[in-house]
Amino acid sequence: MEFSQHTEKSLWNQSTACLIVLGYYIDQANDEAIRERYKNVLKPSFADIMSDYRNKSAKKARVAGHDFPDDRLDFEAMRIFPPRFVHLDVWDELCMSWNTMAWQKKSEKGRKNRKKVDNDDVISRHTGGPGAMMNTSSSW
Repeated sequence: MEFSQHTEKSLWNQSTACLIVLGYYIDQANDEAIRERYKNVLKPSFADIMSDYRNKSAKKARVAGHDFPDDRLDFEAMRIFPPRFVHLDVWDELCMSWNTMAWQKKSEKGRKNRKKVDNDDVISRHTGGPGAMMNTSSSW
């Protein structure tokens, strides 16, 4: 997912602030290298984290009286219900980006792909096996 520079910087600043609060020291001289490593570690989990944030925001919106189906999200309603540790202005920008036709199409395509079944009526999940991974990693 592509974010504006403002949103990406805000997410990074919030993350480093959390690390500092937890007692970690962030060396400003190595900020770019730390940011790259952080992105590499976070990238595999980012979609799950954002999905969890969207679900928590939707729950807050529903508790506040907004009525929308459990299987669909109302980003207009969710804009004022950021999850913990996400600033309202950043959350608002994220909700606006998710509330576009382009993101909705991409989300629906991903949802359908995750539900596809193979010939044995089994949902397909990373079926390349370790051999495929070894072949891929050797070409890096």
